[in-house]
Amino acid sequence: MSDQGKEDRPVDTGAVVLHIDGPYRDTLVLLEEARDLAVSGRIKSWNGSQSADRLRVSCESMRITARLTQCMAWLLVQRAVREGELSREEALRTEYRLDGQEVCDDGSAEHHGFLPAELRDLMRRSRTLYSRISRLDQELDVVH
Repeated sequence: MSDQGKEDRPVDTGAVVLHIDGPYRDTLVLLEEARDLAVSGRIKSWNGSQSADRLRVSCESMRITARLTQCMAWLLVQRAVREGELSREEALRTEYRLDGQEVCDDGSAEHHGFLPAELRDLMRRSRTLYSRISRLDQELDVVH
């Protein structure tokens, strides 16, 4: 799927038109930031006072990954619809819808002061993005 000439072209889902290029760029930015944080060693070298704290850091890092993976998968499906590679009806099938709400909607750890500030910021921003994509996904139900 080439991006040339396709920038900011909406996905026509029938009665609802989804603008996905902004969320797509936002997801890429957060994916890159999450990757950079992971490979930098800043989180790995963080010495929480207890093993439970270190476990929480690992869990929240995985939650960020789950959110961003779900968002990107959903956005790629919408791009496939826009490009005519997938029909609107196919895109409404369960396997193409946003998933993982039980894990991804949980923002309870964002205010734990013992977590590194950089991680908490990524947690908050990834949950905000996931919520945004979730609203777009729910709009598809209104149409059909």
